[in-house]
Amino acid sequence: MATEYPHNSDPEFNFVSTAISKLSIGGQRPWELPPAKLCTHCAGITVASMRSNEGYKHIPNVWDLVDSSKKCDLCMILVIEIAQAHLPFTGADDLDTSGQFRGAVQSANVEDSDVVALKLKYSDYLVELVLEDSDGDEIQLMSQLAIFTDSVSSAKISSHLPLGLPISKLPNLDTLSVLVTEWMKNCQANHKYCNPTTTTSPPLLPTRVLDLSNVEETGHLRLHHAAGTRGAYIALSHSWGGHQPLKTLKSNLASRLRGFPLADLPRTFRDAAAVTRRLGIRFLWIDSLCIVQDDAADWRREAATMGRLYRDSALTIAATRAANSTTGFLGERSFDDVGAVRIVPPPADPGERRGPDGDEAFYLALRRRFAADVDGAPLNARAWVLQERVLAPRTLHFTAAQTYWECWAGHQGEDLQARFLGVGKREAFPTLLAPGGGGDGYGSGDYGAAVEEKGEDDGGEIGRPGTPRGWWYLLGTYTACGLTYQTDKLIAIGGLVESMAARTGMRFYDGIWEDAVHRGLLWAARADGVERISGTEAPSWSWASRKGAVNHFQLDEYSVENSDVRIEEETDAEGKKRLVLRSSLLSLDSTLRFGELQRSDPPTDTVSFPPELDYHASSYRVIRNADDEVVGWIVLDEEAENAPDVDKLSWILIATNSYVDSDSDGGSSSVCAR
Repeated sequence: MATEYPHNSDPEFNFVSTAISKLSIGGQRPWELPPAKLCTHCAGITVASMRSNEGYKHIPNVWDLVDSSKKCDLCMILVIEIAQAHLPFTGADDLDTSGQFRGAVQSANVEDSDVVALKLKYSDYLVELVLEDSDGDEIQLMSQLAIFTDSVSSAKISSHLPLGLPISKLPNLDTLSVLVTEWMKNCQANHKYCNPTTTTSPPLLPTRVLDLSNVEETGHLRLHHAAGTRGAYIALSHSWGGHQPLKTLKSNLASRLRGFPLADLPRTFRDAAAVTRRLGIRFLWIDSLCIVQDDAADWRREAATMGRLYRDSALTIAATRAANSTTGFLGERSFDDVGAVRIVPPPADPGERRGPDGDEAFYLALRRRFAADVDGAPLNARAWVLQERVLAPRTLHFTAAQTYWECWAGHQGEDLQARFLGVGKREAFPTLLAPGGGGDGYGSGDYGAAVEEKGEDDGGEIGRPGTPRGWWYLLGTYTACGLTYQTDKLIAIGGLVESMAARTGMRFYDGIWEDAVHRGLLWAARADGVERISGTEAPSWSWASRKGAVNHFQLDEYSVENSDVRIEEETDAEGKKRLVLRSSLLSLDSTLRFGELQRSDPPTDTVSFPPELDYHASSYRVIRNADDEVVGWIVLDEEAENAPDVDKLSWILIATNSYVDSDSDGGSSSVCAR
């Protein structure tokens, strides 16, 4: 039985209904779509028909949908949704939408000559798109559409229609200002993890900020030297795109402080200034303008404050859709990315009685996916951006599809849909890094306890938090991002390190926390081609010494009590400090007492590699016993395509695990070593 959509007593419903009511009163609704152009297959759709046991019988032959989409708005959305939803499985990204649609249907084992119908079936606030054979049997769920109403009264009458808004083709700052104001008020009043436990309001301003107070009157802004003053400010997270046309340099610093025309700013910066002014905030921070780019000392000094800078911002604007500073993020969106149709049910027949789901107008729309729109955007492929996003208490993502709000309590788009958006920030990242993430910092209560578990070793101090599990996921995400200068690998994560060190009191050794040396050493490349970074000072045993994505082996079921691995800091003869890894070192020949070390073969080897480590034949080796059974494996830090065998291995014991084999009378054990 479908769960009823909550009404007046539900905080989410109340928040959305309040926002929509304020937009309506102020005449700032983004737009109201006219009734859609519908074909005969779409004209009879009602909520009631989609909620029936049989669902709404749509087009009798799904292969006719592309032709129908040329004249019907809803059929076009159906084609786009099915094509996009199956794109990762069909490999048809180089085809047009109709080609992608064909590949999607074929992936359901439907031949071109087959006659297969499409039906629309309501299920838990979504509309399922289901293929059905001639016997009425369901073949496959192809995708789902969003369904909603923008009428508060309709949502109160029908428990099956969530509230929402259609997205305008052009970002509307009047609408956004109302939504952002409501999001901000709700976040600051109700979200524990988004707000510091102790605060001095307003916060200290960054060293320099852009002062927008006179832009409306004079068309000029100026670089303001804050000098320890306080105030609310917005930070911009953006991509340089390989070239930054406007920078603050030693030669123009004085003129920047005197003031310069807003028109001189590239489009992305002008858009950020427009949003900041519309939200009533005076100061804006942009890295290329607020840091003197040709002053190495200034750059190092400001880079060291990045953690505090984003953590103390009132809001971070993420120019997620902008490839560089010249493209902007307030431009028109394409119809394909914001497709929605307004369905007005046909008039009732004489004497026909309809329930609350029969007469109300509603919207069907492409499903928006936060992971695809935000996580999959080019901006979030930049390593520097990760700490900007994690440390910021509140971020406004301007994507190609719509604008999203993200904070530690969740995320929501300007369409006001809060369901089915995917993993939230507090499930993805350690809540220890949140502004209000003091205490144990492991997601206690309603903040992701399943993700935020305590590290195996808390450093021996009662009540002191150790490395949370979310840190390893964060490193996996971070190492998959791109860096222009690979030697910045530890610098670009410095704000996160500073924040976690402040909360835990732990030391960070070139990529590894002192309480988790054992796990920190157990990393493996996530892709072929991981290479040593030239010029790095990170030791070879640290993930920070390699270019490319890595994952860490999880030790949840392993014992590390007997591990004597430790990191020590020493000073060499020249007075330079260096890190030394100390442990009992053992030698392991390639011919072992229990087997032989061989190159692994992915198609034939049945060894159970851990799911958190991707399996690549060039770096993995398996250990086979005399009966040619795989009894163990190793993974190399560096690939060795031309060396199928490893003559000698040196290793240190990290952890052990014992378990009972249900297929035998005895037990088994496994060893995790480095």
